[in-house]
Amino acid sequence: MANNIGISAVKKVIQEFVVPELQTIKDDLKDVKGDIKRLDEKIDSLHNEMNIRFESVDRSFEAMDEKIDSLHNEMNIRFESVDRSFEAMDEKIEDKIESRDRLAALESKVATLAAQINSR
Repeated sequence: MANNIGISAVKKVIQEFVVPELQTIKDDLKDVKGDIKRLDEKIDSLHNEMNIRFESVDRSFEAMDEKIDSLHNEMNIRFESVDRSFEAMDEKIEDKIESRDRLAALESKVATLAAQINSR
């Protein structure tokens, strides 16, 4: 009988003190799980927002790359045009030098002919 009194006293202590404390812990765990779920949702939302922003940055870099490529191509076209202009000027200069040399040769021949005519 004393054993029954001890067991029922332990049961009573467990029901009055331990069970409510376990219920409080259980409720707290539910709250923590809810907090964790909300944090997960916030993290997912931030992750998605970061991905959107990174995609926007990627598009900006791609646009800049395209502009740089376009400018590079435009510069190449202009340099090629300048190269062609220099080549054309070189040809004209060479033609003028050649003409001057031929003119000098002709003048020399005319002078030689004039000297031959005058000496006769």
